[in-house]
Amino acid sequence: MKGQERFLKLSAVVLSVLFISTFQGAHGLVEVIPVGPTLVNALAGSNVTLAVSFSGASDPVVTWSKDDQPVVTWTINSSSPADIANGSSNVLRIENNGSLTFKDVPKRFTGIYKVEFTKSGLGKVLATFTLNIFERIQNVTLSTQPAFAQEGAERFTLQYSMLQGVVEQQTWRFNGKELQNGTRYLIQGSSLVIFGPKRTDEGTYSVLLENPFSSVTTHINVTVLYGPDEPIVEPLSVQPFYKAGDSLLFLCRAEGFPQPTIEWVFGGRTVSDFHQGVLNLTNVQTNQEGVYTCSVFNELTEKKLEKNITLNIYEKPLGNPLCSVTSVNNAELQYQCRWAGGTPQARLSFPALSNTSSGAGTFSLTVTASNNFDEKTLICLASHPLEQNTCNVTASGPIHFIPIVKTTIDPDGKIVVTIHCVSEASPQAVVSWSRGDESVLDGLAYQISSDTTQLKIRSYNISTFLLTPNFTCTCRNPLGSQQKQVQLLGPSISDSSLFPNQDGTIITLTWEVPPTSIVTEHKAFAGVLASLMMYSFMGGGLFCAIVGNILLVVSTATDYWMQYRLSGSFAHQGLWRYCMSGKCYMQTDSIAYWNATRAFMILSAMTCFAGIIAGILSFAHFSAFERFNRSFAAGIMFFVSTLFVLLAMAIYTGVTVNFLGKRFGDWRFSWSYILGWVALLMTFFAGIFYMCAYRMHECRRVAGPR
Repeated sequence: MKGQERFLKLSAVVLSVLFISTFQGAHGLVEVIPVGPTLVNALAGSNVTLAVSFSGASDPVVTWSKDDQPVVTWTINSSSPADIANGSSNVLRIENNGSLTFKDVPKRFTGIYKVEFTKSGLGKVLATFTLNIFERIQNVTLSTQPAFAQEGAERFTLQYSMLQGVVEQQTWRFNGKELQNGTRYLIQGSSLVIFGPKRTDEGTYSVLLENPFSSVTTHINVTVLYGPDEPIVEPLSVQPFYKAGDSLLFLCRAEGFPQPTIEWVFGGRTVSDFHQGVLNLTNVQTNQEGVYTCSVFNELTEKKLEKNITLNIYEKPLGNPLCSVTSVNNAELQYQCRWAGGTPQARLSFPALSNTSSGAGTFSLTVTASNNFDEKTLICLASHPLEQNTCNVTASGPIHFIPIVKTTIDPDGKIVVTIHCVSEASPQAVVSWSRGDESVLDGLAYQISSDTTQLKIRSYNISTFLLTPNFTCTCRNPLGSQQKQVQLLGPSISDSSLFPNQDGTIITLTWEVPPTSIVTEHKAFAGVLASLMMYSFMGGGLFCAIVGNILLVVSTATDYWMQYRLSGSFAHQGLWRYCMSGKCYMQTDSIAYWNATRAFMILSAMTCFAGIIAGILSFAHFSAFERFNRSFAAGIMFFVSTLFVLLAMAIYTGVTVNFLGKRFGDWRFSWSYILGWVALLMTFFAGIFYMCAYRMHECRRVAGPR
């Protein structure tokens, strides 16, 4: 195709020259004819001639012009040298026949040359030549502007450069396919412009540069930056909710080059410690629910996209729903259903009471009490996404009951009669009290408990209770009421029995007391039992004290508080001596912690012995005041003995662990040291036992007759 264009151009030039020559020849004798082609291609540095021949006139004036500027003028066969333009004499030379020769022609002589033959009286004739001077194409390189193509940019340019050479024709290809000018590509000068580059434009681009004397092809790989595309989260569908404790795994990915950076963001903070794009949640809890954002970012394109997913973490409420019914102003019933905890809170309703009302977590409905609700069971429906459950409640009026009467003595010596009235009912019945025709109010003489089920009456004289009118307790709730009268009786026995054993040596006496009888104590049996318990505590305390005192003496006197290895053999030491290799030596050094330990151990043993003497004397039949003093004093002495041995053991333990242990290395506490701790426990329990005996005796003394 290109050869055909060249031929048509050359033919047009030849025809023009012939037409001009013919026209001139028709009116004169001068004619000029190009010899050879009028389009001449030459290699820079070579010799080339634009050859012509003329006829019809002798010695015409020849003028060669380049781009309409004369460069050589000469008269044929003239002895005068040709007039050559400045700077061209070393290149241009005119031949005798008017032809123009170029010697070592430089590239700058490329252009359109016209030759004009003029003869006075005969006119002038013209001939035109096109001279193209080429260099060999060398060191061609391709570059891009900018360095990387970016999808969505306005344009991307590829440009070639070369060390030398003249390009007659250039051919651009993409992955081997030739590119033409169009809406996407523009070949302009030494550049190829790509409009609106896409990721599909990534690949190998090449340019073929040609001239009649050389051709060079060079390549470049073009990378198109793109993305990130819209993020895709897998699995594609997120469940409506997940159960607390589940493990969740989500993968976020997005196309782009270079590969975009992917991170998960929750609550404004990046979820760390996960592989890129992976959201791995194990044992999820309700505080982890919310919006998770997958953020993808391409550092080179500086483009950032996000995709959100919402995770709902549900947790089942605790336990089971609880139903209850309470009284409102003793006239209405309030049914309540509660199912604590859970995310979200459970929906609660009483379908039998209302089809439209419901609540979350805690729900209640209030209705006017009537016989229709007595013994009627109502069901609460508890609905949670993780579990469906129910509970039920039955309201009922008070039922028949029997009052309970209990008699005690308070610290002031007053007789306290407690009447307890409880009737099973739902909601719980409220108890009201009356005496005869008068209501009983809470005060000094009468105390009513906070739940109204107990009435306490206090008096020094039992006759006060017997002369009082009957008490009446009424149990009432919105569904009904029950009442009972209580007649207080003096101390009496309603029934009794004697049971001998098989040998006839033991007789067992049993008796029954009427429920409303006021009985303060069974003195004979209670006194004996209290005395036995008191002396049992004293005996146990005395035993512990004796054992503790013996252990204190043994622990203080023996030499096995500590064992250690010294010079390859075992040694041991106590508070007074140290022994090694079968021989014992006195502790001659006066060391403060040894002296303190010895002193406290001796004081502990002496105090314990004094306590034993006081404890033994407390068994003697002295006055109650003296026995009280000796029991209490014995307990105090045992506690003081415990304090002394504790100080001794603490001092020895601290110094041994922090000083001697580090000095000897291989060491351990021995049995004398252990006996000291056991003695501490014995003296401590002895003090506890004697204090218990003292408290029991004190209670007996205070509760005695006034």
